[in-house]
Amino acid sequence: MADTVVLPQGTYPIGTRTLGPATVPVGVTQIELALDGAAMTSPALHVSMALDLSLDGGSTWNTPHPQVDPFPVTMTLDGGAKDRQGNPLPKYTIGTRLPDPSNANRRVRAVVIISGTALTTSGTLSLT
Repeated sequence: MADTVVLPQGTYPIGTRTLGPATVPVGVTQIELALDGAAMTSPALHVSMALDLSLDGGSTWNTPHPQVDPFPVTMTLDGGAKDRQGNPLPKYTIGTRLPDPSNANRRVRAVVIISGTALTTSGTLSLT
């Protein structure tokens, strides 16, 4: 499947953004949210991301149930990270396997919390 832009290229102020929800097509077993890291150069930047899953069309999220373990999947990152050559990291990703591939009622959403300073990035969601 193709990537879907869920966060257009831009500068986003401090705050919380919910992306989605999006319907997960039948047969999809993997999810990945990626943020472009090229402009995340400020050490003051702090970003928290979480991926949520609903198995009932979005009526409930994060309901304790063996089928939705390990959701929500979370990640935190700080700006200013560099690769071994001293370049800003090109991409930050969070992802996992999706349960119940025959369920047509699955929905996913992401929550991005920005603190410290504004975030300049774009984001894509990949379902495979």
